[in-house]
Formats: sequence, structure tokens, C-alpha cells
Amino acid sequence: MDDQTLHHHQEKSVATLLVEALKSSPQPYILTYLNKGGELGETRYTPSQLLAESAQYAERLRADMNGARTALLSMEPGCHFVIALLGCIFSGITAIPVPAPRSPKEMVRLQAIMSDSHTRQIICDANTLAYFQKETSDDDRLQLIHISIDANEVDSRAGAFIQEPTITPFISPHEPVIIQYTSGSTKAPRGVKVSERNILANQRISAEKWRFAPEKNMLSWLPHYHDMGLFGSIIYPLMTGMQCILMSPVDFIKQPLRWLSAVSKHRAAISGGPAFAYQLCLDIAPDDFIRGLDLSCWQAAYCGADYVPHQLLENVRKRFSAAGLHSRSVLACYGLAESTLYVGGEKIWEDLPEVFAQRSNPLTTCEGCYLGRTFDHIRILSSEGGKEQPPGETGKIYISSDSVTEGYVNAELPVFEENGRTWLDTGDIGFIKDNFLFITGREKDMVVIHGKNIFTNDLALNAANTINTLNPNACVLYKREPDHRLTMLIETKNKTAEFDEEQVALIKRQVFDEFGVSLMDVSILPRGSMPRTSSGKVQADLVRRSYAEQAV
Repeated sequence: MDDQTLHHHQEKSVATLLVEALKSSPQPYILTYLNKGGELGETRYTPSQLLAESAQYAERLRADMNGARTALLSMEPGCHFVIALLGCIFSGITAIPVPAPRSPKEMVRLQAIMSDSHTRQIICDANTLAYFQKETSDDDRLQLIHISIDANEVDSRAGAFIQEPTITPFISPHEPVIIQYTSGSTKAPRGVKVSERNILANQRISAEKWRFAPEKNMLSWLPHYHDMGLFGSIIYPLMTGMQCILMSPVDFIKQPLRWLSAVSKHRAAISGGPAFAYQLCLDIAPDDFIRGLDLSCWQAAYCGADYVPHQLLENVRKRFSAAGLHSRSVLACYGLAESTLYVGGEKIWEDLPEVFAQRSNPLTTCEGCYLGRTFDHIRILSSEGGKEQPPGETGKIYISSDSVTEGYVNAELPVFEENGRTWLDTGDIGFIKDNFLFITGREKDMVVIHGKNIFTNDLALNAANTINTLNPNACVLYKREPDHRLTMLIETKNKTAEFDEEQVALIKRQVFDEFGVSLMDVSILPRGSMPRTSSGKVQADLVRRSYAEQAV
């Protein structure tokens, strides 16, 4: 993309770019939803159908909102969500995507979000409308907005001339298009205000690094309300004219191999998820199932998480090579809601074995995120004094770009100014070496024992390598005060937690041998024992507080 084209691209709004992409996309179908992972058929929209339905939705939304400019978007996964999302963008309404509530606990979270965002409007589908009507009262003063979609009307618009939607611009470039509530793994969820400037900048760099193209397919099972599922799997691909193929997170969790089957069947070029998703597939995929797949289409099998174990991705590369998955297509990436989504991590597109070999580093067990040849938007600063760290030296990760968001709904971002640039403290710890960014852990998940930094990720992986039925993605460290004795709480991969004293002793010994740290205790819990955030992460602070109160 040359500078003139880029300038022209950035002058346009997100809504305008979506309309242009839908009008020019070569895809016969631009939105496909796999009902029950595809077992109950597919719901599909052509580009013209999606544009027409979203335009009509926007018109009705303007009328139903009664002048309000912000609304929660609470729907089941599927095409209705995407249409409502585009309807919000076309009508200049700030959307707050949230999970469809299924329990009183989830309602408490939604009420906290409504209170924090001062929003009483909720855009619903038929299922969430019924839930809210049952579980709320007039005293809640909610405005429930349900705009139905008639499948027969959608079919009648196939191939017909489509009038462009009327676009209501957002009031200012700094007004949020999306308010993305963080998952809250180490603190209470906070609403990140994502503006048009942020989306345009982040979509451009994502599309460039991952080589988005209108003829490619994006496939995702990730939650629609989560940044990877929302921006990376819906908004950004549609802005490029790519086909979005979506399935429910629940359908993936119930049968993880549906994901791989869908990638193979629908020839997905880009698809991914957190580390646990790949581990699930590795754990249950039979060899004959893998040999029956064709994953040669999968150009970017990304793994995005706070911490991506190198050995996990090596196992993916080795195991699924039998299905045609290229080793360089498997990659680690890094992002956070405060930077809209994407920060770094790309495929090494050229055959450069000497570069690819640098993806691991003896200083850490995580896989590095390849940053390309230039990466002046990332800095590593020392925790004490904020000095620039040399290559290979660990420190706090700071980022600066137009992707960095406008702040939280009721709080400022942790930033500092230097030479005209604003730098965001990501809360993550890591280092840069040979053009790779290595994320060693979250600052909140780090404990200091006798002056040594200990990361939960490293100890969890060590324990899981010692006993392979433990889940390294569900682990919390608790440091007792004042003697600094350390306890590990870790879940199993199954519903039972039957371990003898000899196995616990083995974990303690391996951790001491590897890290020089003595564990006072190892508490092994059945799968699902620890509370999770809306995106499936363990709520570490809550677990620590509960353990301190002997409630775990």
C-alpha cells in the first residue's frame, strides 16, 4: 500500500470502508455461520445481503434508540450479532459487546458494566430479550431493543440492487466506536474506549502484517465480544472484503476438533486462538483424524495469549504437519484491548531458516512473537528507573501507536509522555532479542522471592511437564506474608484431582531443581474449580483472596 493510498484510506471512516469492501468483495458469501459447528448446516450471507440487512438494521436502530448514542450489544453468537454490530457502526452508535447472560452471576457483571458506562439500552436477539424480560423488572429501567431479521426477506434480496446505507458519523474522531470491556483476569473489568482512529490504525497494521486479501477466508470460534473475536475475526476481515466463517465458542469447547475440520473444509487462510485451544486439539486428535485433514490452506495459525509456550507450538507444528500445515504458519502473536487488539507477531513469510530459528530463547520457555524488520512502537524499560533495556534483558513492555486507545470509561490509561510520543504501560514483562518479542509473564502474575522474579507461567509449565494431566493454563501462585512462602494452585485437565504425596513431592523437587524455589504446598484442583473471566482466563486475584481466606 503506497503512501497516497494509505492517506486516502485513513481519511475514510470505518463505516465507509466496510461499505466499500462489501460492494467490491469477490466472495460469493462474505459471512457464514456454522450451526453446531456445521453439523446442522450453515447460515450464509452474500456481500449484498449483508450490506442490505445491516443498512436496514441501522435505520430501525436510529429510530428505536430515541437519541441515545450508546448501547450494550448482548446476543448469541451468529449472523444476527454481526448485522447488529454493522448496524451500530452505520448509525453512529457506540456498541458495548457483552456475553449473552445465562446465570445470575453473569447478570451481576452486566449490571456493573451498565453502571460503569451509564448505559440502559440493550440490543438483543430473541433469546437474550426473553432472558432480560424474565430476570429484570421495571425498576431496572432498561430499554430492550429487539430488531428481528426475516430470513425470507434476506433471501429475496440476493442479487438485487442494494442502496448504500445512510451513514451517521460519530461525533468526533475520539468518540468510541466500541467500548471493549476487558476480561478482568487480575482486576475488575474496565471499559476500553476504542475510537475510529484506533480501529483504522490497528486494522491497517494487522492486514499488512498478516496479508489480508479479499479472496481469503477467516475462520473463528472466538467469542464475538472479545477483542480477538470482535476485531480480529469480524470487523477487520470485513473491512478487507474477506469471508468471515464463524462458529460458537460452546460448539468448539464441546468438540474442539470441529475447529480443525472447519479450517480444512472451508479452506481458511487465517484462524487461531489461545494456547489452551491448541492443547485441547493435541490432547484428543487421533492420528487417522489428522491424516484426513488438509491444512495446507492455513497460512496463519496464530496463538494469542499472555504467554505462549514454545514447546506447545512445536508440538502443533510436528503433529499437524501430517495434514499439510507448514511449520512457519504456526505463530505466536501479542496484543491487548488497550491497544485495540494487535501489537505484534507475524508469520515469517519468506523462507528464512536463520530467522525462524530465533523463535525460541534459552532465557524463557515461551515462544517469541516475530516483529519484522522494524518495531519502533515497542520498548522494554527496566522496572526500576525506566531505563531502556538492551536486547535480551527483561523489563516492562511499553507500546506507542495510533492503536493505543482513548482510555477507560472512567479512568486514564497508565501512560507517560516522551519526545512527543505517548507510551502505554502494558502490564506485561518480556524482552526483545533478534527481532522477536518474548512475553515472559504478566507483572500481576509475578512474585518476587528473595529478589528473584518468579512467573506463574514458568512454574505451571514445569509442573505440567512433570505430570501431564495438569493444566498449565489454570495455575495461580500465592505468596504468604510475611515469610514469603509460596503455594501453587493448579487444576487438572479432567474433573478429578487424585494425586498422591509422591507426585506432589516430585513437582516440588522439579520446581526447586529448575528455579531454585521451594514450594510450601501444591494444591491440585479438579478442572473448573477456579473462577474464570468472560474470556475463560483464571481470575487470579480472586483465587488468591479466596485461598488466603481458606475458601478455595
